[in-house]
Amino acid sequence: MEVKDCIKSRRSYRKFLDKKVDFEVIEELIELGTYAPTAQYKQPWSFLVIQDKEELRIISEIAKEDIVNRIDELPHFKSYEKWFSDPEYNLFYEAENVIVVYGQSDFYWFKEDCCAASQNIITAALDKGIGTTWVGFAEYVFDMPVIKEKYNIPENCKTVAPIILGYIDEKLKDPKRKKATIYR
Repeated sequence: MEVKDCIKSRRSYRKFLDKKVDFEVIEELIELGTYAPTAQYKQPWSFLVIQDKEELRIISEIAKEDIVNRIDELPHFKSYEKWFSDPEYNLFYEAENVIVVYGQSDFYWFKEDCCAASQNIITAALDKGIGTTWVGFAEYVFDMPVIKEKYNIPENCKTVAPIILGYIDEKLKDPKRKKATIYR
């Protein structure tokens, strides 16, 4: 697939085939992520890979409980409050795979660098028939001490992009975009 076709047809996929993405494929996606632009050549990223649907369900429950308890501190989540209270709702949409892109927060441009790496991963995944969704609702849970301790994530690493992935069940229509605002 041409790069421009990957970019133009990228969608957020939340429904996947019941087919595991091999760890070697995920490693390759992460490697491609590391070819992203990086300020001062710092490469401040690291990655957590979880390939366990039940583990992700447990993490989803931890996240939902935390969000409900702090909903007044999270006004950007307020309109989704019913979702977080729904026992059937899973932040990871029953995905079996997640790549969490972490950034070393002691480097000023860690977010920018890690966002660029994340976009490389997302684009490369689509080229392999793998759909992804950047799960913004999961941004807090992967920074919780219980999660960081379990997976040996250093304290200075901060979540930038929790990305679920799986083989595409049904191709979605290409997204419509509004015309870019360009100043001259």
